Amino acid sequence: MFVEGTSDNGAPFAGWLRSNAEKHVFKINTLVDMLEGGNMTKSRHLPRRWIVLKYQNQHEEMVRKVFYTRDSSQKLD
Repeated sequence: MFVEGTSDNGAPFAGWLRSNAEKHVFKINTLVDMLEGGNMTKSRHLPRRWIVLKYQNQHEEMVRKVFYTRDSSQKLD
């Protein structure tokens, strides 16, 4: 997949996304969802996505939880 865009500082960027690791594909799927204006709440219900949740626990500490969604034919470690 080829991606073009503008960085936070206004500089243009472009490049090919590639990876030899399957879980990186999940991150790319999530990135594409974001670039297409998708909702992360919806993305977490889609197959093959990388999801990061940040929330405050009962001790008022910030917690970061990361997980990968699956498809029906796949097992992840």
